[in-house]
Amino acid sequence: MLAEGKIAQGMSEKEAAAAARRDFGGVEQRKETYRDRRGLPWVESLLADLAYGMRIMRRNAMFTVAVVLILTVGIGISTAVFAVAAGVLLAPPREFHSKT
Repeated sequence: MLAEGKIAQGMSEKEAAAAARRDFGGVEQRKETYRDRRGLPWVESLLADLAYGMRIMRRNAMFTVAVVLILTVGIGISTAVFAVAAGVLLAPPREFHSKT
């Protein structure tokens, strides 16, 4: 289509074909551009980041263990506090019946 447009502008067929190839770019460049666009690049990036994180955690094993323990305790305490708060503050009030 580029060559046809150049022919319409007054170029010879040979010149138009060469100019169209020049404007279009190399075939290998187009293949690389297409390869970069196809697939799920964000998934590939995520997997690369996870692999990097795992390598770093293996390198600093004691730090990793300490962080995991701190997170575990923090999440457990938060869950307990919110469970108590939900039970006390959000539960419907119960009537108090005395036996007198």
